[in-house]
Amino acid sequence: EDDDDDDAYIVSGPANVDARLIGRYRRTGEHLDRPMYKNGQGAIIYFDGHWKMNVKDDKLHWCFELKGEPSESPQSGDWPAWRFYGKDKSASVHVAAAVEVELLFVSGVEGPARAVNGRYMETGTHNDRPKYSNKKGATIFFDGYWKMNDRSDVLAWRFSVKGADGPQPPAGDWEAHWSYGKDQPPAQVAMRGGEGESH
Repeated sequence: EDDDDDDAYIVSGPANVDARLIGRYRRTGEHLDRPMYKNGQGAIIYFDGHWKMNVKDDKLHWCFELKGEPSESPQSGDWPAWRFYGKDKSASVHVAAAVEVELLFVSGVEGPARAVNGRYMETGTHNDRPKYSNKKGATIFFDGYWKMNDRSDVLAWRFSVKGADGPQPPAGDWEAHWSYGKDQPPAQVAMRGGEGESH
């Protein structure tokens, strides 16, 4: 899976949404002269008269749709369920362009803490600051100063920027926790479309 591709979409929804629909969709080709996208579970987003989403690569049926003016790419927002998609299912899922929600990018870490590498989305708050997570469960959070852990645990951290107490995590090098020793290089944090972005 190519996590560096910006032509991608993030689908989220309530707990009663089929889990196969949730996640990051990347472009995999075209269908009817428009891009087609697929996530890691095989669900697809495609165009056929209007934008549609299905739990599998089957363009005769779909689960969610976005009607309206035809557009060249999927539109961000809430996509309602297709009227024949079952009464006990969720009423909608949320679709967002990856560039709108993947706000931080971490790179440069090898070894046991490499799970911190990747793109991060805001997933909540911790100590009155945003908390961010990547698809592997690594977390960036604020606790006195900005910290990063390779799992969803705010009681420990692998990298940090001591003294950084701003409203957002700072771009640049984040030093490894002392327990890693002096050989662990820093994690490099970039903000999407801003400071420290290298791609």
